[in-house]
Amino acid sequence: MTTAKTPRAATYAKLVAKHAALEAKIKEARKYAKLLAKSDALATQIAEARIAELAESAWPKVTAIMAEYDISRAELNEYVKGITPLLRSRGEPKSGSPKKVRKTSKVVANKYTDGVNFWTGRGLTPRWLRDALANNPTFTKEGFLIKG
Repeated sequence: MTTAKTPRAATYAKLVAKHAALEAKIKEARKYAKLLAKSDALATQIAEARIAELAESAWPKVTAIMAEYDISRAELNEYVKGITPLLRSRGEPKSGSPKKVRKTSKVVANKYTDGVNFWTGRGLTPRWLRDALANNPTFTKEGFLIKG
């Protein structure tokens, strides 16, 4: 005897499949969240390791060279401030994100008026004109044109 699936059983099977797919997505999202947490922890460890390395190896060398050549912190700061624009001109990226240049919009002359309100003819029809055209069938859009 062959058993055919009833519409209700087919719908149930589809729902079970959708539920399984959603469970898989939730599991992936949890994995992603765990990986993000591990990434944050690793970033913290990397920063701490860099600070420790600088303190142990780089800064003693820098202070020794400064002492050898009798360079003060103020002189070093002035030198860094002065050389930074030179480095940037050689192609080194600026710190921070690049600033976006805003385009200036053109001023458009008004095209329609009812004596009080004005409209350039761009965008949606303003409420005052839409209401005037709807309330009086003898009015046309051309009747509100600014002559000149």
